[in-house]
Amino acid sequence: MALDISQGRRPDRKLRWGFAQGEILKRRAGATVKGCLHSGILALFFFAVPLWGQEGKVCASPEGVFTGDPSLIWSQVEEFVHLSPVSEKYKNVFGLFVPGENYIIGGALLGKAYSSVADRDCDLVIVVTSAPERTRGVFISSVRGFRTPVGYISSDLGVVRTILGACPEISLKSDSFPEQFWYQLPFIQYVLGSPSVIAVQVGKMDFHRVSSIAKKIAQVIGGRNPLVVFAGKLSVGKSDLRVASLDKNAIEFISQLDAQKLVELSGVFPDVDMPDIYGIVFAILMMSNLGAKKGDVLRHITTTGIPREKYSGLVSAVFYDRKLSSKGGIALSPADGMALWELAKSIIFEHKVPRKIPRKLYRYHAGVFVTLFDDDSIIAQTGDLFTNMNVVEAVAKYSKLLISPRRIPRVNIYALKNPSLSVSIAEPVEDVQLPSPDMGIYIRWGDKVIVTMPGEFGNFSPQRRLEKTCLKGGIPSRGWCSPECEVYYFRVQSFSGVIEPNAQGD
Repeated sequence: MALDISQGRRPDRKLRWGFAQGEILKRRAGATVKGCLHSGILALFFFAVPLWGQEGKVCASPEGVFTGDPSLIWSQVEEFVHLSPVSEKYKNVFGLFVPGENYIIGGALLGKAYSSVADRDCDLVIVVTSAPERTRGVFISSVRGFRTPVGYISSDLGVVRTILGACPEISLKSDSFPEQFWYQLPFIQYVLGSPSVIAVQVGKMDFHRVSSIAKKIAQVIGGRNPLVVFAGKLSVGKSDLRVASLDKNAIEFISQLDAQKLVELSGVFPDVDMPDIYGIVFAILMMSNLGAKKGDVLRHITTTGIPREKYSGLVSAVFYDRKLSSKGGIALSPADGMALWELAKSIIFEHKVPRKIPRKLYRYHAGVFVTLFDDDSIIAQTGDLFTNMNVVEAVAKYSKLLISPRRIPRVNIYALKNPSLSVSIAEPVEDVQLPSPDMGIYIRWGDKVIVTMPGEFGNFSPQRRLEKTCLKGGIPSRGWCSPECEVYYFRVQSFSGVIEPNAQGD
């Protein structure tokens, strides 16, 4: 059996791509000017004056940060987001910790973090980076927007003015934003669409001051749907063992959002530096003031450049209020499930899309597998456990892939004698050490994905099922024990039916 597991992608993201996003700012610009001219807010006048001279400025990414090909950048971001998606479902996400590295070094970690907020409703992103060494204070962007090869993304000068009114000690900045800031913008555009972005740089300052500013900014933006993104390194040192040792302690404090302990930790290892400690602390304090209660480190690596002079600790983390349990999941009614089945059948056998699809199905997000049978034999199967698409988009996408002329081996539906079709809606199962027979197995080894559906190899022990799944995908039978291998379990709701001869012959 040839199993075709496609990377789940969200087609509507390209419709939101930034090539034609300039009009997003128009309605904001007018409201911003009117608000600042209000004569009753005299105190804000002095802070707004420096901004007026910058309102027309758009800051472009420096030469060399990105390749000049927008489609290549978009493809890279898309692949990283779907390369290793998070298995957890988070509710009330307030922030991310991501590496401020180029995509070759940090792309997989960036994708891991941003995949956790792919369906989040967000209208404002605060990207926090560290100011240059020996710089003191906090700086905030005063430009109208930012432009990368993949398009334009606006700022929000109204929010900036309000922040300046609450925190007059913050300085304005209209250029020279660091590379780690620019690397975030394509990911933000891909997973969140077109929120406003404000750049904040944090230099050296005492803990009381950084805590006060972070709290004030959180109060200003708390009425929005904000996301705080810190981009930078966790640690730098000449010994990978020493870097890993510091990072182990730092990760514990990051998970607890304990900014004070992180500051104290930065002086414990004299041979390991935390170059971005002030930015890290500032971002964590902002997330905490917005409502974050816990942080999950999704991935941590220690990497080095060439020549091997220094090691860097890089982290991918998400900060949230609480996590949704997968046990609740979505429960489709038989009628809803068969509506998805009809969608798959129409695309595969009739090459058309049904006119009426229940609107509520567009609200559901889950994994999807589409399986084609002839008698009791599986002819073809496509799908993925992790996708940012809603179930309607996913069923349509994978149904088209199943009969694609580029698929190898190509499926000839007209040669099937007794065809039947199954659409399975899949959701990960958390906090399970080994799979029961009614659970599917999803294994990712590098770029290779291997799937065993619930019931498959069901007469074997859980360990043997895992081994047979590995062998099915051409990796060592004990590969599931390797730290390089990601293993997930899932349950499905399946909706099946026999294909009538007249449908097959259309």
